[in-house]
Amino acid sequence: MSQINLQLSDGTIRPCAADLAVVAVTAGGATKTVTFNNVKKIQVVKSVSITNSSNVRRGASGAVTFDTNVLTIADASFANGDTIVAEVIGYN
Repeated sequence: MSQINLQLSDGTIRPCAADLAVVAVTAGGATKTVTFNNVKKIQVVKSVSITNSSNVRRGASGAVTFDTNVLTIADASFANGDTIVAEVIGYN
């Protein structure tokens, strides 16, 4: 787990947890979930990318949503061999 400092609009600094997940896709499908163990409540999804077996990177074609520490990624063309790389910021 890493920690970042988040500056609020009033100028105060608050420490927040940041977590990065690299998840291999082992079966195709339209929706995948990623659970972040080092962040109890996701506040911001910093980035999500999908890399295929030829190292071509793209974004998700559908919605990226979260609830507590679980990120749900909708994509019409997940394939076996893809890799999901997601980074979030939240509270621990």
